[in-house]
Amino acid sequence: MAIVAVISAFAVPAYQDYLARSRVSEGLVLASMAQLAVTENASNGTAFEAGYEPPASTRNVESIEIDPASGQIAIAYQARVASPGSNVLVLVPSTADGASRGGLQVGVRQEGVLVWECFAAGKDRSQLDDDAPLPRVQPTLPGKLAPAECRG
Repeated sequence: MAIVAVISAFAVPAYQDYLARSRVSEGLVLASMAQLAVTENASNGTAFEAGYEPPASTRNVESIEIDPASGQIAIAYQARVASPGSNVLVLVPSTADGASRGGLQVGVRQEGVLVWECFAAGKDRSQLDDDAPLPRVQPTLPGKLAPAECRG
């Protein structure tokens, strides 16, 4: 009995984190529509959120919003993924060729390929290039629930 109790003490929390990480991936899939809108609009020099219709909330994802000033995408998750106040993952665009590594500009045609940097809580400037843009919205989703590329 003691062995089962010890094993379950470690296995249950690990399984709960695994479930939460799988739910986080739903938000990233839904955010791909927003990424496409930002990419197209940035290449045309139009408002980043133009033509984007946010998806309805799901059991796992509360909302997906495009920041009109930067094209950054904030994914807010439902309480079943992470508690309110610690449930936001942020995707930050810039161009791969360095022309707008400091961030995209509204109404300016962006040249080059857009790349996306994912941010969860704890990821900071030390893991990025010196001129890479940082999130305008504070990412609060715990790193243990985020994909590896989003962690600090």
